[in-house]
Amino acid sequence: MTAAKAKPKGKLDLRQRDEKGRLLKGYTPNPAGKPKGAKNMFTREMTDMVTKAMELAGEDAKQIKDPETKKLMFPEMKGVDGGTAYLYQQARMNPQLFMPLVKQLMPTKIDMDVKLLGAELVDLMTERRNQLANMRDVTPTKRGKK
Repeated sequence: MTAAKAKPKGKLDLRQRDEKGRLLKGYTPNPAGKPKGAKNMFTREMTDMVTKAMELAGEDAKQIKDPETKKLMFPEMKGVDGGTAYLYQQARMNPQLFMPLVKQLMPTKIDMDVKLLGAELVDLMTERRNQLANMRDVTPTKRGKK
């Protein structure tokens, strides 16, 4: 006995397909389709699991005590949610792993309107450059001398 193939519901519109049975360019059998930007179920479920795990880890992080003083290591986390507490703990204890996350979240492009005229812009840039130079507190040295 051979298993019967399941027939698709509704009538198959062969006019929208090529000789190999593929859909023609520009035709979609479901015009409503999945909304643009909608996450698939796996992505949603994984995001939920990661969020829950982060919450639990954060609640644990709030309770970490310094082995010497027996005081909470992160008392400033009192009153924050578990996810924030976990990320704060990671930022403090593993900055080399935390900073790439920050980098990923920063915008790569900033759109802004600059309405400063030439002279105003030059003055502002000069002022900022001088502020940075003062913050560096570096005195120039001649080559070869220290």
